Parts: sequence; C-alpha cells; structure tokens
Amino acid sequence: MSALIWYADNDRAIVATDTLCMTRDGVPVGFMTKAHYLPALRSVVAYTGCGGLGCAWAAYANSELRPRGLEHLSERAPALLNEFFGKMSPEWQEISTTIYHIGFSEVTGKAVVHAFRSSRKFAKEELETGVMYMKPESDVDLSQQSDASLAEKLKFIMDAQRAEQALVPQEDRVNIGGELIVLEMTREACTQYVGAQFSDFEEQKRQSDVQRA
Repeated sequence: MSALIWYADNDRAIVATDTLCMTRDGVPVGFMTKAHYLPALRSVVAYTGCGGLGCAWAAYANSELRPRGLEHLSERAPALLNEFFGKMSPEWQEISTTIYHIGFSEVTGKAVVHAFRSSRKFAKEELETGVMYMKPESDVDLSQQSDASLAEKLKFIMDAQRAEQALVPQEDRVNIGGELIVLEMTREACTQYVGAQFSDFEEQKRQSDVQRA
C-alpha cells in the first residue's frame, strides 16, 4: 500500500505520494513513482496498492489508448482495468488496488477526480473536489502549519500517517517511506519535485539493496 494526498479545485490540482515499495511482509525492495503526469490529458494517474497495475495503466493510457481527455480515459477504464487485473498473478490480485484520475475535464474544463477500486470491479467513482483527501485517513491537525510551505505541510501529514500506521499490525499496515513526491498541476503545466526524504530513507535503501543483491 501507499500514501496518497490530493486536492483539486477549478484552478489547480495537487498530488503527493511516497515512493516506498515493500513485500507483503514489510521488507523494503525499492522505490518507485506512484503518480504520473499525462500532459496531453491535463491529468495525473495515481495509484495505491499494486504498483505494477498502476504503472501499466499509466503507460497504456499514454501510449496505446490515446484518449481524447480525462473523461474519455475514465469511461474506458473499468473494462480495461478489469482485463489488466485479470492477467496478473493471484498473489497480486489479492492486494487491494485503487487507480485515480486527477485533472481537468475536456468536457467542462473543471477539475474532476475519478477512482477505480479493485474491490468494486474498477467501477468509476466521481469523488468530491475542493477538499483535501488523505489515504490512509488521518486526524492530523494542520492549524499550526499556516506559515509552512506546501511541501512542509504535506510532509507533516505523511509523518502523522506514518506514526499512526506504525501502531497497526504489519498485515494491515500502510507502509509509507522513501521520499515525498509532489505534483502541482494547472491546466497549462505541472511542476513535479521531491518535497522531502523520510527519516529512515537510508535504512530502507540499504535493505532494498540487500534484497536485490
């Protein structure tokens, strides 16, 4: 699983993820990008759960499907995601996976967010905009962060998520780590950057190197 934070309104969209990849028993095996900007679609494809499905979907949407925009991509997504998911190994199919389309509609020009959950056969869900979404959910209090930068606020949230998840049994835990990646998108452009490294980044990197040796 992964951490995901997003916010979208009629002028901009913000997406933040961690980068950590782990085995199902909590061993770090590397780092990956979990949100992909598709400029031709004015959209970001982000995902939690099975990274292989998320990466494959973003690549397919960009190179094979050739959608006319976010709405068209989302209409085609349920059938195609079920097809992709059905070809994955049973081990990966057991992982709860959600794909998110976050961006600007080619129909209305407004920000829209669609979610496709493996637990619901990837049926399209339209999510509310104008509010901050956190996965996993957190009761973090941002009232003392008014003067902080966006990256600092997002790091503050993910640090709270990490602390809360550390109390959850490993089999149910959302493992968060690596680096904080931030995407700030308007209709015309997207700025992507590393917002921070988490405190255990070097140790996770060392463990990942051992796993790949």
